[in-house]
Amino acid sequence: FNFSVNSLCSFFKRTYDESFCFQGETHNFPEAVCLISGKMGIIAGKTVFSLTAGQIIFHPADEFHSIWSIESKPTAIIFSFRSTPPLDFPRHIYQISDKLLTELKEIQQEVDEYFEKDRFIVVKARESKESEATHVIKRLELFLWSVLCDRRKVEDDPVEQSLKNYIFILSVMKSHLSE
Repeated sequence: FNFSVNSLCSFFKRTYDESFCFQGETHNFPEAVCLISGKMGIIAGKTVFSLTAGQIIFHPADEFHSIWSIESKPTAIIFSFRSTPPLDFPRHIYQISDKLLTELKEIQQEVDEYFEKDRFIVVKARESKESEATHVIKRLELFLWSVLCDRRKVEDDPVEQSLKNYIFILSVMKSHLSE
């Protein structure tokens, strides 16, 4: 991998309730979901995954993705960015170290401190904080390098029955959308 992060698109930390279900989206930049606590279901493309605390998954640009709560009150940090060249991450779940998890939490706090945001969308660096904002982006870049170079890929677990049921329900709903 040879890349550099140019800008942030979104960056936020959120605790979800037990009934949370995000229908999904696609966009033209990569996104990462890192679970801080709890357990969430993830759809990445047409594949269903289960994400647990301390794990991160990368969605490449233009990939459909969705998340939902499996256990009550999961907390995640979700961020998206633009890079040169545009990154096409291998789709793997990575187990990150406690040190890297702490690093990501600190980056998220600095994003809140040094960037203006519209809810979770990063708008621009705060006035007179441009230097600090640039430093935060470089920290994120180093974090991404560390995760990708650490190679702590999680073996794909068999999809739990509840996740299989969920994906089946979504496929049936999708097939009836045009009716």
